[in-house]
Amino acid sequence: MNYITIGVLCTILACIFLYYILKNHYVTKLTKAMHSERYPEVVDMSNRAIYQRFIGSYVCDLYRVKAYTRLGDDLKFKEVLMEVVKKDYPQEKRKEFLELYLHYFLLKKDQEYAARMLEEIKALGEPRAYTYNEQAFDVMINGATDLIEVMEDEINSKQFNGFGLGVLVYMIGKQYYLLDNKEEALTYFYNSLSCFHKSAIYVASAKAYVEEICEELGRPLPKY
Repeated sequence: MNYITIGVLCTILACIFLYYILKNHYVTKLTKAMHSERYPEVVDMSNRAIYQRFIGSYVCDLYRVKAYTRLGDDLKFKEVLMEVVKKDYPQEKRKEFLELYLHYFLLKKDQEYAARMLEEIKALGEPRAYTYNEQAFDVMINGATDLIEVMEDEINSKQFNGFGLGVLVYMIGKQYYLLDNKEEALTYFYNSLSCFHKSAIYVASAKAYVEEICEELGRPLPKY
């Protein structure tokens, strides 16, 4: 290997190293601004081309939309949200984004925008994903309580895992809660926590239900 080849390889490695340093730098700045509740700053940074170049437009959009949820301007948040929904991101990223905000709107009881997200999920052409999300809509918006057996069969089919499995377990708990069967509701809300990532949108809600029911039944709080 001659000196020119070695020099070229060293230059390439240095560029790669520099790229990852800069990428980490921009992600850290965005994360710190979000944690410090400097939401206008998050919006500004995520709109900059330099941030989009190094950490990707999709990640910037995630930060930007999340910042608008915290700013309290509902009209602007929904305007920006729909802009992102219309972008031509890869299928898996679209699914992730649409599911996140479908369940955000379900927890907020916003039927109109939950329905919009659900229609976009349907358009992805993934029947399995649409099924549990549609069922979640029926439980959270329509107050359905007749899907327990159906959802248990879906769980037992072993076709769902991660977030989708967590949604099914949580929604069974929600139905038992609506039916005033607090014993079963407690079991399912608690078990849903083992399916979700600790940052998942339903974690805080599931824990709140567990604490409420434990207090009502005079039970000690379980370990999370």
